[in-house]
Amino acid sequence: RTARLAEQRTRESATPEAHARGLVTYLLGPGAKTLTMYAEAMLAARRVPALQQIIVTTHAALYDAGERAMADTFTRTGWTVRASPGEITRGFWAAVLGLALEKAALGASFNEADADAVTLMLVRLNTGDLTPTDTPTDQEHP
Repeated sequence: RTARLAEQRTRESATPEAHARGLVTYLLGPGAKTLTMYAEAMLAARRVPALQQIIVTTHAALYDAGERAMADTFTRTGWTVRASPGEITRGFWAAVLGLALEKAALGASFNEADADAVTLMLVRLNTGDLTPTDTPTDQEHP
């Protein structure tokens, strides 16, 4: 439900970048409690067999819904990217769930730099622009 709300809130995004940033900002902002509980349940499923099948089913549904939402978004907006909806969904959820676990473990709250990092990663992967922008030059580090 939280992922669906995030998708609905970003439906009118003007660019793929704005869409990705809006999803991340919602999921790790207002949706953080639910997302963190899910990420923690994923970890617990390793030790609790009864929970494992629930997580497997939920995870498959999350990825299927994400892939359908991405395909719908591309069809509706005409946006083109290099990766498939499934690849984007996998990368997106890996990054967002990883951040949710990191924030929970560190007791940290979400900040704008987190949304920027995930958005930048997705945009660079989807546009083919993998050139780092903040790497020191040879002159700075001989």
